[in-house]
Formats: sequence, structure tokens, C-alpha cells
Amino acid sequence: MARPVTYHVIRSMPSPLMASEHVPIIIVDKEDGLILREAHAFFHDERYSELSHSWRMAAAKTIGLFYDFFKASEIDDFGKGLSKHKLVRNFLLALLNGTILQDGSDLLGLRWKPCSPEVYAVRKSQLRFFLNALQDLIDEETIIPTRFSQVSISSRALEYRKARSILFHIGTPRQNSGERSFGDRSIGIRRKCAGFAPQALIKLLEVGCRRSRSIPDFYDKNGKPTLASELNLNLLMAVILMVGGGLRQSELFHIFLEDIHPDKIWIYHPEHGTDRQSRRRADILRDQYGLLRRNRITGTQRAGWKKFLITDAARKRSPLFLLPYYHELFYKAFQEYRRHIYPSNPAHPYLFVSTDARYYGQPWTIQGLKDSFKAAMKKADITQSKYDDTNMHAFRHSYGQTLVSMQLSPLHIQEAMHHLSIESQKVYTRPSDGAVNAELQAAAERMQAKIDGKYLDLPALEAPDLIGGRYKSDPAGIFTPQVLGRNNDQV
Repeated sequence: MARPVTYHVIRSMPSPLMASEHVPIIIVDKEDGLILREAHAFFHDERYSELSHSWRMAAAKTIGLFYDFFKASEIDDFGKGLSKHKLVRNFLLALLNGTILQDGSDLLGLRWKPCSPEVYAVRKSQLRFFLNALQDLIDEETIIPTRFSQVSISSRALEYRKARSILFHIGTPRQNSGERSFGDRSIGIRRKCAGFAPQALIKLLEVGCRRSRSIPDFYDKNGKPTLASELNLNLLMAVILMVGGGLRQSELFHIFLEDIHPDKIWIYHPEHGTDRQSRRRADILRDQYGLLRRNRITGTQRAGWKKFLITDAARKRSPLFLLPYYHELFYKAFQEYRRHIYPSNPAHPYLFVSTDARYYGQPWTIQGLKDSFKAAMKKADITQSKYDDTNMHAFRHSYGQTLVSMQLSPLHIQEAMHHLSIESQKVYTRPSDGAVNAELQAAAERMQAKIDGKYLDLPALEAPDLIGGRYKSDPAGIFTPQVLGRNNDQV
């Protein structure tokens, strides 16, 4: 089998233009300037530089594939049968359907297999970002137009004018509405986010978070076990903040110890949040600890940051709204954590520290959380599944569903979940299958009661008789028993 052809290589390198940042570099042929300038300018543009490093790397993969398709199409041009103006459309079709023909041949040599609706939707969104930025960069004369950029913009312009554009006519309304949809509109895939099952959550807390062995050093002065001696407090507190406060896992790793107050927990913007002396978080980390903010670094210590509703504009922070039961449980665990786990003189301000003997006292990492969660799920005999809502992000779904069950207004839910848009909560608060079925059953019971009570204007709840001939409009008699059977099946 022929090896796939590729015309680029992606590397993540420090950027001299963005302090402490790594950006993707797409290395291409010498004739195209060694690096893809269009992508380089895109990743350094101020309108897109705030996006996470992981997003940039994924977008670089899409841009690299788009460049490969451009080069392969330019070389072969599908036997001169397709116009360069259809580059975007043909690229998206190649992603969706692959480039390998039924007989195993591949005119382009890319050897792409069809991608899933989820991957296709992500790639299309990233390409839309890049092409929109590319148009701006050329208009602003930030980059010198190359054949690649000229063909890309020409193809984008044609797609933009189409009423049924494969690039622009789907995706945007759902993004604005907060719905989580994958793939083509005709596929209609929307995940229901019912949240972590309550019984599984109890099992995770009681069994999964329990230590393999008790630690006598953490017993109280009377020699009795404590939460610290029996439970993994790092994981326990993390789960509480996610399921009881709706935090995303990455947001946990920006919390400072001093953000925990006796009656309130504050969540600060990791760069612009300020203390009482108006010192920015970024400045505190740099000047006091010699550290960079975690959303601006690469490596194991990195923690992303998604746009977050800030309600205290002066200090760039928002309160965390813990549910009552979890509020009490968190503070019990936190007191034990301060007493037995947290180091006396840490080299950083973060709340969560590693308890691994090799890295004790260092900031806890997302991978450390994932490893602890995986071990706890195995101990509790619960299978991790994104589609069954038994993963860590399902804790946030559970928080949203709890707020709905408490009958909070959409405005209150928006504040509690720190969404910039009130529409964003829809994906977290959509009713589960069980809730929909319960509502249907209740409605059917109310309807039947009215029928029995002589409200005969309502339709009866009964299945149609497809064989018994009860149709009001059947002039040919094709649904009556008399004409069914061999040689009697014509009108």
C-alpha cells in the first residue's frame, strides 16, 4: 500500500513575539518560504492569540491538512477537472468522504480515510477561523499574498456568496445558541448531558476516593481516623468543586490557597485578577514566585482557561456558588487538608499540591487529577464514558441539572455556572431521557383523565389499527383485510 503524501511538518516552538508562549510552526517546502507565513501570522494575531495552546495545535493540524490538499490538488488538479475556486469545498468533501476511491486508488496520494462527524465539525470550524483571519490579514497587508493564500481567499469568497455554502451555512446558529451539535445538520447529533449518576457519584466519593490504607500519622489527638487519614483529599475536594460548584477541571488549577475564605470561594482571572493591593495575578506569580501563569505555559504544569463570567469587575473575579451540602463537605475536607497535607512553606500560591513523594508540594497537575480519577473510578467499579456521562466533565453537567431541578431561573443559572451568554447553559440543562419520558407519561395521564371525564373534544390515546380498516380516508380499500393477499394488492 502506498504511503500517504504530506507536504508539511508541525512543530511547537517558543515565540519571540509572545512572551512565555509556544506557538505552532508549520514547516513547508522551500519554494513556499520554509514556514507557512499565513499560519504564523494567524497564531500571532491579537484576535486569536488568546486561544489555548491545545486549540492552536489542533488548528495547525487542520491548516496543515488544508495546505496538503492545496499542494496535492495543484499538482494533479484531479485531471484538470475541478476549479481552484472550489478548493475549500473540495477539501471539506475530502475530509468527510476520504480521498481513497472504491478501487483503492487515490488521485491525490493523501490516503485520507473518512473522518467522523465530530472531527469534521471541529475541522470545519477551525478552517472557518483561519480563512476569516486570512482575509483580514491580507486586507491589512500584514502578510504578502502567496499562491496558497490567494487561492484560499478566492475559494472562501465563492463559498461565502453561496446560499448553500458547505463552509458557512451550518454551525454558526448552533454556536450562538450554545447547543452542542456534531457533524452535518442532516445527521442531527446532539448530546444529552444528564450528569453523573447520583448513585455512581456516591460510590465514587465513598469508595473511589478512599485510600488503599489508613495513614496513622493523620489521626487526631485521640488516635481516631480523620478525613485526611482515610481519603484522598485532593481528589475529594476537586470532585466537590466540580459537582457542587460547577467548575471545569482546568479552573481548579488556577485557585490560590488564599482564595478560600471561611464563607466564600473566589475564582479569579488567572492573569488580570487583582489582590487588595491591586497587584495582578500575573505579576504576583512572576515577582513573588518566579512563575508564569499556567494558561500561558506549555508542559505538564499547563492549565487552560475558558472564557468565564466575571461579576466583580474591579478585581476581575467571581464567587463560586457551592451547593449547600457540598459547601459543608468541602470545608471539612479543606480544614483537614490544611492541617495534614498542605506544605508549610510552598514555592507557589496554588491550592492543590502534589502528594506524590517525587513531587510533593509542587503544584498539582491536570494529569495528576486524571490519574487519581481513573484509579478512583476503577476502585469504585465505574466505567468511564463520555457518552454515558461518567467522566469528569459530567460533574459540571450534574451541577447544571441540579440547578434546573431546584427551579432556578435561567439568569441565576447563568450566574452560578459563570456563562458569558444565557444561551450557553442549554447544553448543561437539557432534560434527560428519563425526565422527558416522565413528562410525557404525566401529560398522557392528565389527558386520559379528561377523556374519562367526558371532554370528548380531545383525541383518544390509542394505537392506530393498521389492518382493521379504521381509516377515515381509504377510497381504494387497500388497508382492509378483504383486499390484502396475493393478486389483490393493486389499486
